[in-house]
This record gives sequence, C-alpha cells and structure tokens, in this order.
Amino acid sequence: MTVRYKATFFLMICFALISLSAQQECQIDESSAAETGELLSSGRIPSMVEKLIVIPLQNFMDLAAIMQATFIIICSVLVSKAKHKLIIHLARFKDSDSSHLGRFGLFNNLVDFVIFAVTLVFLSDVFSLSMGPGMKSLFAAGGMGALIFGLASKGLAEQVVGGLVVCAWDVFEEGDEIVLTKTGISGTVKRIRLADTAIMQHDNILVKVPNSQIFIQPVSNLSRVKMSPVGQSLRFKYSDLKKLPKVVEDIKKEILIHCGEDLVVVDGSKPFRAHIYDYKEDHVEVMVKCHLRTKPASTAYLDGRQKVLAAIAAVVEKNGLNFAIPAV
Repeated sequence: MTVRYKATFFLMICFALISLSAQQECQIDESSAAETGELLSSGRIPSMVEKLIVIPLQNFMDLAAIMQATFIIICSVLVSKAKHKLIIHLARFKDSDSSHLGRFGLFNNLVDFVIFAVTLVFLSDVFSLSMGPGMKSLFAAGGMGALIFGLASKGLAEQVVGGLVVCAWDVFEEGDEIVLTKTGISGTVKRIRLADTAIMQHDNILVKVPNSQIFIQPVSNLSRVKMSPVGQSLRFKYSDLKKLPKVVEDIKKEILIHCGEDLVVVDGSKPFRAHIYDYKEDHVEVMVKCHLRTKPASTAYLDGRQKVLAAIAAVVEKNGLNFAIPAV
C-alpha cells in the first residue's frame, strides 16, 4: 500500500471519527431528562436542523481537534514510510539478489497493522469517543460471529495459519524452484497466498497446494542452491587397467580445460575427484565427481554437465580406450 493510499485511508477514518463524535454530542443523556422537560416547556429544544447540521459543523470546525488529527495522521504515514524503507534495506542486506521481502514482508504488514491501531486510538482520544451500548453490542456480535465462523471453518483457519507460517518461514518465495519431498510436487512458485501456494510444474500444470500441507513436510529450494554436483560412474575393461591411473589424471585436467575454474569448483570447498573406485565382476569402475557453480536443473547446469561428459569422452578417445559394455 503506497503512502498516498495510506494518507487517504487515514483521512477517511478521521472524518468518520468526527461524524461519530458529532453523533455522540447530539445524543441526550438519560440523567438530563428534567432539563429536557424544561426545554420542551419553554420551547427552546434544538430543532432537527440544529442536531443534524449546526452541531456537526461545530464539531467539524473544532480547529484544535482537526490539527491534532492531521498531525497524528501525518506522523503515522511518515513512520510507516520510514519503516518500509528500513525493512527493504534489511531484506536486501540479507540477500542482495532477492527482489522479494519474504518474512520481512510479513513483518512489514504486522507493523502496519500496529501503526494503524495506535493511530485509531489516538484519533479516538482526540475526538473524545466513548464506547456506548450500540458499539459494545456491535463488538459482542462480531466476537460471537468470529467464534462461530472459526468453529465452522476449522480447515480454512488451518490454511490461513499455514499461510502465515509459510510467509514467516521464508524457505521459498515467488519465482523459486522448489520440491515438496513428501508429495513429490516440484516446479516454480507462482503465487503465495494465505490459504494456498500455486506451483507451476514442469509439465505446465498449475497445482495449488494448501499451506497447511506445506509447512509440515520438508521443502527443497533449488533456487537457493549455488552449486550443483556432477557425478559419473565409468566402466573400463580389465585389459586397460594399467592405463587407468593416467586416464583419471587426464580426466581432471581435461575437465578444467573444457569448463574452466570459473565453472568448476577447485578451491577445496567441494570435492573434485577422479579415481579408480571398484573392481566389478566384468569391469573396473572409475568414479568422477565435481561441482559446478550453477543452480540445479538449470540450463547452465545442463551445459556444464555436457562439457564434463565431453571432457571424459575426449580423454578416453585420446588414450585409445573403450567403455566396457555391460555383460548380458
């Protein structure tokens, strides 16, 4: 919500409170019944025009109250604006690549609600509003209605609570590639709402998952993974066993030539290996494993994996070897 809309909304609240204050001024208290009788007998009772026009105008023209209310509204809008900028700064400080607020967005909305509530309290005090029997009955009916609605819609309440948990959880945000490990649903998050989360699967089918089912299961966020492993198991003949030590060294060198150190992690933080791994019944197994600086299941990952496989094939061909065909 922009500052302009917030200011307009607060001004509407202010005028509504002025109207309520005027209505309270027009009401005749039961304790002044005798005075009302005197007014009736003397013919000095205020007319309907005075009640509907003169008295509200007198309240409206109370410049002190209007200036106080205006000052409160301006302060509320400025505090909300400064708070919003601070939250955006904190969110970007946490993740400079993220364009979404995540859990900071939930905190932003909660603080807005607190500012709105405090503003209403101050405005009510400025216009000296009291809670009469009518408003008490209204709040009582609202509380009873909320209780009945809550009991009748337990599932919806769970989904709403789940939505709040998902927002505060900050495991994923709109645009992230996620995998729900329990249900097996995977795809791109399109929308996060209080009741459900919309996920576009890889087959372009949009699935809406209730939030009450999301926060009770493990979630893998592929978009927040900065590196992707590439592993390959190679089969060689026993007749080529003596050549394999040189082959595994050549594979590592060729991968660096094909991919470069900008793509392959070689600083020791992740394994970069090529070893004779095991003796099988009909072949010798060589294990190759490295990590690429790309996100999983992305086009960059597939291109990098292809370069790794091409490097392995080039080494095998250069050394005059052939892969062992599995025995039938």
